[in-house]
Amino acid sequence: MRKALEEKFREAMTKADAIRLKYEGKSETMTGQEEIEWSRLLDEADTVKAQIERLDKAETLKAFGERTSNALPAGSGVGPVDDKGAHLGAGAQTKAMQQEIIKRIDAQGNRKGLSDDETKVLADMEKKAFGNFLRVGLKGLTREELVVMKAYQADSPASGGFLVTPQQFVMELITLMKDLTFMRGLATLYNVDRAEGLGIPSLDVDPADPDWTSELATGNEETSMIFGKRELRPHPLAKRVKLSNKLLRQ
Repeated sequence: MRKALEEKFREAMTKADAIRLKYEGKSETMTGQEEIEWSRLLDEADTVKAQIERLDKAETLKAFGERTSNALPAGSGVGPVDDKGAHLGAGAQTKAMQQEIIKRIDAQGNRKGLSDDETKVLADMEKKAFGNFLRVGLKGLTREELVVMKAYQADSPASGGFLVTPQQFVMELITLMKDLTFMRGLATLYNVDRAEGLGIPSLDVDPADPDWTSELATGNEETSMIFGKRELRPHPLAKRVKLSNKLLRQ
């Protein structure tokens, strides 16, 4: 990748120098188009130069990290050693400390007696275990993560109480204004999901009063009663509410 960037840098500078040398020592100056192209080439070369410098910095940091994490020679008397007496690198030392912490917690059921370094390593283990617990639940945790979470205490903040939410939240919004609209509770609510409107039959004209008659008579025929229909059409109402991406992810 570095070789390709170097080639790109040389190509941009060669083209930029060609434009500049064309007018060197002359009274004429670059045309507007040439000046734009010359500036673009210089900017491109500067961008490629910054990319090469970042690559160099990354390689330097990587080499430094490898030097510091490499195993120390046996017998140097610094840090823990493996079964063959070779000193462990930084990653292996952390792994060995994690195994020792899990072994002690599993044996005594709590985290008492840990050193400051062990407490820091345990804090990282707890964070990872709790994150996995939120994602996959208890069934998805490894044995080591279960051991780490076994020693949690809800009544002790430092031992896990900070992980307990002070309230249980319900994924529903309490709409105060609807509760204050008393007529809503007395009304009949209809949801119009697919139709364009809601048709309700109505009695527009009441029937006439009944007639006094004899036992075997039926009275006069009703002719005044008229039915109708009330049509209710929904009208859209809209309001734009801004939500952040962070809130949507909750």
